[in-house]
Amino acid sequence: MKDEEMAEESLISYRKEPKWEGKIFMQDENTSYKDGFFAGLAEGRPKWHKVADGDYPPCEKGNYTINVLTDREEIAYYNYDEECWVAEPSSAEIDPPIAWCEIPKYKE
Repeated sequence: MKDEEMAEESLISYRKEPKWEGKIFMQDENTSYKDGFFAGLAEGRPKWHKVADGDYPPCEKGNYTINVLTDREEIAYYNYDEECWVAEPSSAEIDPPIAWCEIPKYKE
């Protein structure tokens, strides 16, 4: 589902709440609601980084675990010394991922 469709469904659902029964929403109220929806959606999404020209997460030389789940359900890491991705526990070299993101930090 596209973001615009989710925003429209959310607005329709919001307008059906009992406290809004019989009330008419003005166009600017609809727009404000959708703008807020999009802002919250963008804030909650992980920020993906495309891997291009070795654009991997910053790290010192050595192995860096990035928790890439392979098709064999293994966890992979990037070996900076060998310049390749390796899966554990098989130690098989795998194709590099196309993108990565930070692990979300949850707040209480």
